[in-house]
Amino acid sequence: QRRVHGRFSNHIEHVMHKSSVVRTFARARSVVQEAGSELPPCVSVSNGAVFLTINAKPGAKVSAITDVGEQGVGVQIAAPPRDGAANDELIEFMGSVLGARKRQLSLAKGGKSKSKILRIEDMTAEEVVEKLKPFSTS
Repeated sequence: QRRVHGRFSNHIEHVMHKSSVVRTFARARSVVQEAGSELPPCVSVSNGAVFLTINAKPGAKVSAITDVGEQGVGVQIAAPPRDGAANDELIEFMGSVLGARKRQLSLAKGGKSKSKILRIEDMTAEEVVEKLKPFSTS
């Protein structure tokens, strides 16, 4: 992989990294869809774990799911985006929504980004989709 130097190096590296993540999850989603399962684009399965795309909005008064769409699950988080507080609150909140223990959830990608990928273990993709249906906008 090439190193980019100069004024926009951080932005270009971020875009390059983000595109590789998108390709990885697109491949995983296509494998699941070939198996006959109809999952929304924001949900994928790989190595026995379910991955959920999250669009985080930290600094809210109350943690809540704002929307569930093709681009991901919009989650407003009642914690500031400092020292991992918003990530901890996101995992705790999503655990309560999904009925999962905190140890079943972790961030696969996006620890310092608003766009995150949540790894969910010991649940099927169908269970995750079912839990998110009440919040769905489509």
